[in-house]
Amino acid sequence: MSPQPMTASEFNIVSFEEQKATLLHQGVYLAYRHSSEHTVLLFQLEGFYVELYYHKKNEASLQIQTFTMVDALEPYLLQIEIPPLWMLAATDVNSWD
Repeated sequence: MSPQPMTASEFNIVSFEEQKATLLHQGVYLAYRHSSEHTVLLFQLEGFYVELYYHKKNEASLQIQTFTMVDALEPYLLQIEIPPLWMLAATDVNSWD
């Protein structure tokens, strides 16, 4: 029997090192973004998202933030390439099987 997935509340109370280990072993890397001083890596764990902040100059991990609201994904949406509708219409959906 596999262990129950960690909730966001449980994740938030474990040590910073345990959070990073959990991301490495159980997290699904989704995207990254840059701010003026940080590179932010986005991961998904069971039922919530996690941002891992790295300082750009010394590449040290500094902070972890969790969230469940999809509105917080907005900074990453510009990275998603959506083909124009005419390209989708030209695709034979029967070939997707």
